[in-house]
Amino acid sequence: MISSSFLLPLLACGVFALQLAQPVPQFFDPRGVTSGGWSLQATSCPVDNQLCSGSYCCPASMDCVHVSPQNHCCPKGTTCQAIFVASPQCADDGWSLWNKTTVPKGQGYFCCLPGQIGTNSNNCVAGGTPVVATLSAELLSSATGGVDSSSTPTASPSNSKSPATPKASTTRTGTSETSPTSATSAETSKSAADKLYTLEQVGYIGGFAFLVQMML
Repeated sequence: MISSSFLLPLLACGVFALQLAQPVPQFFDPRGVTSGGWSLQATSCPVDNQLCSGSYCCPASMDCVHVSPQNHCCPKGTTCQAIFVASPQCADDGWSLWNKTTVPKGQGYFCCLPGQIGTNSNNCVAGGTPVVATLSAELLSSATGGVDSSSTPTASPSNSKSPATPKASTTRTGTSETSPTSATSAETSKSAADKLYTLEQVGYIGGFAFLVQMML
């Protein structure tokens, strides 16, 4: 049997261990349990968004919050500006985050639609619009929920011509034609041959007649 002198120290250690086992407190990132962010600068809003004060947009599920000089969107009944000053983001990940370069850092955040350009006047202009460098805001993050139209390549028509297909050569077959000069030469040669043949025949006849006279 195990003696009581051995069991008592074991029981004491178990009780001490239970006292030390305390729940570990959980520290959550505030952005992990909330949503919201900087507003969209526009006078007309995309679907599922609300127009706030006639100059900016927030998702319909959030509150429009204006803290001069900025506008942002927070979950209903909450205040979230401090969170998005420390770690800025747009209220919708389909928007691009811009920062004005004419104000102290953290006081010029705003959002534009994909493909738009943010300006230091707190406006968003269409992509491709000429904007003087001193008037352009700084792009901090591009939209992750949409396609940036300014980066879409445009196909240009090609000026190159297709190589011409060589025409198939045709071969003319049939009776060959004789030129007038060749025909004349042939006729002349034939006439001369006929004359020579006639002279030969006359010579044969004359010789034969001479022999007959000699024999008589």
